[in-house]
Amino acid sequence: MQRLLVGLALAWGVLLVVLSATLPIYTLPNSQGSFQPRETALVAYGAAGLLPAFGLLVAGALITSLLLRRRSGSTTSARVLAIAVFVASYGSLLILHIWSLLVVPYGALLVAAAFAPQLRAQRRGRPRIVDGD
Repeated sequence: MQRLLVGLALAWGVLLVVLSATLPIYTLPNSQGSFQPRETALVAYGAAGLLPAFGLLVAGALITSLLLRRRSGSTTSARVLAIAVFVASYGSLLILHIWSLLVVPYGALLVAAAFAPQLRAQRRGRPRIVDGD
C-alpha cells in the first residue's frame, strides 16, 4: 500500500510540474475592467516559475528515499517532511487559490504514504503488517 501511495504522489508531483508549465493561472495586470488574460508560470516568471513545483517533486523524492530505507530514524524523518509539505501546500490556499486545489492532494498523498503500514516478511515467510518504526 505504501509503494502505491508513494507512486501516486510522485506521479502527481510530475503532473504539477507539467501543469505549472502549461496551465494559465497568473492574471496579467491590465487597465481594462473586463477580461483579464492569464499566463502560465513559465511564461510569467521564466524557469523560476517552475521552481515551486520542482521543489515539491524533490521533497517527494526525498520522502520516497527515506521510506524505502525502512529504518526508524528515516521513517520518522519522512513523516516530519511529509507533514511539512502538507502544511506548506495547505498554506498555499491563501496565496494561489486555484493552484492549491492541485497541490493539497500531493501533500495528502505523501502524508498517507509516510503513515501507511508496511508489509514485512517474518522468518517463516508470512507477511505481517507493522507500523514502520
